[in-house]
Amino acid sequence: MTAGEVLAPSPAAGTAARGESRRLVAQVSGKYVGLYKNLHSLPEPSGKEFRTARTVAARLRNLGLRVHERVGGSGVVGILQNGPGPTVVLGAELDALPCKEATNLPYASTQSGSAVGDGGVMHACGHDAHMAALLGATEVLGRLRTTWSGTLVVLFQPEEETGRGALSMIHAGVLDLFPAPTVFLAQHVSPMPAGSITLKPGPTTSAGNGLRVTLHGIGGHAAFPEHGLNPLSTAARLVLSPEKLSQRHVGTSIVNIGAAHAGTVDNRIPDSAELHLSIRSRSAAAQQVVLGEVRAAVSLATQGQRSLPAEVVETAVFPMLENSPGSTSRLYEAFYRAGLPVFQLEEASWASDDFGAFGTAAQCPSVYWFWGASDPALFSSHDLELLRTGSLPANVPVNHSTRFAPEPVLTVSSGITNLVTAALDWTSG
Repeated sequence: MTAGEVLAPSPAAGTAARGESRRLVAQVSGKYVGLYKNLHSLPEPSGKEFRTARTVAARLRNLGLRVHERVGGSGVVGILQNGPGPTVVLGAELDALPCKEATNLPYASTQSGSAVGDGGVMHACGHDAHMAALLGATEVLGRLRTTWSGTLVVLFQPEEETGRGALSMIHAGVLDLFPAPTVFLAQHVSPMPAGSITLKPGPTTSAGNGLRVTLHGIGGHAAFPEHGLNPLSTAARLVLSPEKLSQRHVGTSIVNIGAAHAGTVDNRIPDSAELHLSIRSRSAAAQQVVLGEVRAAVSLATQGQRSLPAEVVETAVFPMLENSPGSTSRLYEAFYRAGLPVFQLEEASWASDDFGAFGTAAQCPSVYWFWGASDPALFSSHDLELLRTGSLPANVPVNHSTRFAPEPVLTVSSGITNLVTAALDWTSG
C-alpha cells in the first residue's frame, strides 16, 4: 500500500451528479476550512455548547433549512425537504474537551474556563471538523436538489463526550421533528492519513462507562496525621487496579484512570479524594464483569480499619455502537464506486460514541465510519504498511491528545465528499 493508494481517490467513472458534487465540494471547501478554524479556536465543553449551536443554526438558516434549536440542551436540527423519498439523517457533535491545547497552531483554542484540570478547552476529538464537513455537505446537497429526492436531516448533538447528548435529544422528541428516518449516517475523524476511510459492519465502537470514585477521609494538620485519615492512602491502593484489570481482560476490556483530585496545600490532610475511571468493553457481558470487578476493588481498598466507605457514581454510559450490515455494505460500495480510498476496519474501535442510540430509538439502520485527519507528511511508506495492523507512528498525535491537529484542507474537503456521497446514494436512486 502506497501513500497514493491511501490518500488519493482512484479514477472512477461517475454519474453526472457525482461529477457535479465534486465540482461543488472543490468550490465551497475553502469556506468550510475557514469555519473549521473558527470553530477550533472557540470550543465549548459538554453541556455549554450554546455559542457553537447558534453558529451552526445561523449557517443552516442561511442555507434555507428549517431549523430547530435547543433540542435536548443545545442540540440543533436542520431539515431540507425535497420531494418524496427516503429520510437520510446525517450527524455531528458540538462539544469539546476540558484540556489545554498544545499545538501552537495560529488558530489554536483561545478558550479557558473549564472547571476541571488545567482550565483549558480544546476540540481535541475533531468535532469541529465534523461540524464543518456536515455544514459543507449540507450546502452542496442543497445546490444539487435537482439530482435527488427525499428529506435531508442534519443533526448536531450536544454532550457526546459524556454519553448524554444523543439520549437527551431523543427524550426531547427529536424523532418527532422529521419524517420516519430511513438511515442514520455519521463519521468521525481518526489519526489515519487525511482522506482515508475505514468502516465495518456490526460492532464498531466499544461499550463505555465513566465512574467517579469518591474516597472519604478526615481532614487535619499534616503535622498530626494520627488525628486525621488521609484518603490519598486509599487512592494509592486503587491506582494500580485499572492496570491489573486491563491485563486480566486483555482483548475484552480496558480500564484507565483519567483524573485524580485531592487536597489544596501540602500541609493539610484532605477530607476527600476523587478518582475518575474510564472503562471500555467489547461486549455487554464483558462490560458487566469488569464493572463488577472495579466496584469490588474499590470496596476492598476501603475495608481497612483506617478507611471510610467510598461512593461510586456512574458519570457516563455509552452503549456499543453497531453498524447495520446491509447498509454498511451499501455504503462501502458507494464509497468504492466514487473512487474514495475506503478500507475494511478489521475490529471495533476501543473508542465509544453514543450516535448508535438514534438508530436504536428509531428502529432503523445506522452506519458510522472513520475518516483520516492526520497530515500525510507524518507517514513514511513503512508507516503506511503498518496501518494495516492498526499501528500508528509515534509522531502522530491521536484524538484527545493536546497536540491533536487535523490537516484542515484535506480533512474538511474529504469529510464533505464522504457525506455528500453517502447521502446521494440513498436519495438519488
